[in-house]
Order: sequence, then C-alpha cells, then structure tokens
Amino acid sequence: MSVLELLATSRAAKAQKLAAPLGTDAFAASGGIISPTALKRWRRALGRMRTAEGYRPLVVMVGDSKTAGVGTDPTGQFRAATAISTRIAQILTLRGASAIAESMWGDAGTSSVPASLYDPRRSGFIGWAQEGGVGADGGIGGTMSSTSGTNPGIFTPSIPVDRVRVFYKQGVNNANTATATVTVDADATVRGSLLGGAAPVYARSPVIDLGSLASHAIKINPAGGSPFVLAGMIAWNSAVIGVDIANIAVSGVKASWQTTTTRLKWLEALAPDLTIINIGSNDMLSTGSTDVAAFTASVQATITRAKIGGDVVLIWPAIGRNAASAVPNVLVTDAQRAPFRAAIIALAVANDCVFVDEQALFGGRDVAHTDGVFVDDLHENGWATNVRANNLASILLS
Repeated sequence: MSVLELLATSRAAKAQKLAAPLGTDAFAASGGIISPTALKRWRRALGRMRTAEGYRPLVVMVGDSKTAGVGTDPTGQFRAATAISTRIAQILTLRGASAIAESMWGDAGTSSVPASLYDPRRSGFIGWAQEGGVGADGGIGGTMSSTSGTNPGIFTPSIPVDRVRVFYKQGVNNANTATATVTVDADATVRGSLLGGAAPVYARSPVIDLGSLASHAIKINPAGGSPFVLAGMIAWNSAVIGVDIANIAVSGVKASWQTTTTRLKWLEALAPDLTIINIGSNDMLSTGSTDVAAFTASVQATITRAKIGGDVVLIWPAIGRNAASAVPNVLVTDAQRAPFRAAIIALAVANDCVFVDEQALFGGRDVAHTDGVFVDDLHENGWATNVRANNLASILLS
C-alpha cells in the first residue's frame, strides 16, 4: 500500500487529527514542546541543501524496535522497508523535499548476517560473522559484520544510485584489520578503497563515485587474511539533492546500549544534522527496569554527542495497555512511566530539543488501544507508524 493510500485510511485520518502541527499552542496541545532555537542547525542544513552548494542533510534515528520496524509489515514481521525511517523519507518526498533511506547498518538486533529477511537489499556475506556487538568494539545499528575471507558483502539499494559512503572499523582490539575495495555489479573496476590499520578508528570513507547511475549491487570486497569489519553504508543519487535518513535503531535495547564510548564514536562518524531519539520502552519493562537516574544519564550522553553538530528530537514512546494487559509483567502503568516521561521533558528543556509525546499523538492510551494502534500493545502497526512519520515530517519541514 502506498503512503497516499495509508494516509487515506479512516483510522489514519482519525489519528491524523490528533497529530497537531508544529507551532505554539497547537503543538503544545499534542504534548510537545519546542523553543524558537531548537531546530536552528537543522534549518541551516536544509538551507544549504537548497543552494547551489548541494549539501545533503543527514537525519539519524536512534531507538529500539519501535524505530527499527517491528510490527510495521502487514504480516507483522520486522522489516526495514516499512520502518518509520522509510515512511518519513516517502512523506518528505511527497511534500516536495526529496529524501531517501537507502542505507544499511549492523543487524538491527536480528542476530543474523546478512539480516536479509529484515533487509532484502543485502546479499552475499558468505563466511561473514557478527563482530563487535558488545564491549570495546561495539557496532552501530546492531552488531557489525566481519570476515577474514574475500567473499563480498553486497548492498543493492531500492533506487538507482551513483554515490556511496562506507563506514567501517579499523584496528579491532588494536589488531590489524584488512583493506577492502568497493566495486559494482560484475564490473571489477575499483571505485574506492577502504584502508585497514591497527589503531582503532571509526572510519568514514570519502564519497565514492560508482561510475554510473543505476540499480547497482554495491560490493565490499575484503582483501582477506586479517578481519575486515563493516558497520554500514549510505548510497544516493547525486543528481537529486535531498535528505538522507539513517535508521540505526536496534530491537530490544535500552538507552544505555547506545551510550557506550564506541557507539557514541560511531554517532560522531555519522555527524548527523538532526538526531531523532525514541528510546525507553525497554528501560521501563516491569522485569529489569532501569533506574530513572541511569536512564537520564544515558539519554543525556546521546544528546550531548548529537548536539555537537546538529539538533535533537526527543520522543516519548506510546504503549497500549498496562501490566494487566495481553502482555503481563511487561508493559507498565502510567504511574510507573511518569518519572521517565518527566525525565525526557526535563532533558528536552535543558538541551533545547524538540519534545514529541507520541502517547498524546494517539489521544492517550485508551484511545490508542480502541483505535487499534498497536499490534501487541507496544509496537505500532503500519498505519500508525505512518501517522508517527507524518508528524515527524511536519517537524522536519517546520
């Protein structure tokens, strides 16, 4: 179903009325707050995009399964193609601001290489394994992929592209890593080289020209011998100036997952113009809940890194029912959630961030449950994800 068809559904139309546009009284009524300066760097990036300079603003989405895409596929599966990042890109494009989400990162918490069921744009990766899921070599968007062999890892974007930037790790555990080349399709011409090394570096390649605009299979070809560690890549069409959206969410994680030193280094390598943070659902689980102070510190660490070069949107996640619902001992009561919500609001105010209350967006817990927003009282279904994306697109274009 297209975005336009999704927007036309009766349920979505009802929920859209609750998605007040960004502004003063209207936005405050939907549970959000914003200062006049909260998006100044993001607006500057959009201005650079619209000039002859041809700058490509980058939006990075940090979160858990609600951002990664659980529940959004019509079959109830976990898919990149129906995640909120893809929906935002489609809606921005429909509104005249070209945007794409043609990137891949880690395994998104799927625990598989190449995670092709989650993202069928990936193929190859024969003999590759997961690398750096925990500890000193933490990945981005889930665990990275590594191999000491020479079989390529392949990414085939869903649109024609002619440029790519690759993100990879040098010097894993202070040991040498292999070099790799970038080629396309069956052409052996080397389009770019990815250097190995022993010193830990969270590397971002220069922009690589793929030689032509086509539906390329972009191949990462390791030299072998030592491990090569791939974090992800972003591809685009250089003839169409627009916004790139990178979804680095990981299913099942808490706020602290993103804030290890290594993962903040990856956020530094991405250098986003805007970071959208939707985290906390797993921190509030009845079993193993996170201390509010620890939660606040983790979110603050992510904000601090993101705000060095860009702006931040903080989201308060919606859920359906409480601990007595169909998912007992997992979802929590509003009283238990209140301190976490207060923490998010305080962080938004202290750091000059946009705050979005997605529980208010759907009219509160009871209305959301009655309207069938959730597939399991925690993960929004496809049409509800489209509503969330439409609300965030309005903020990005404000």
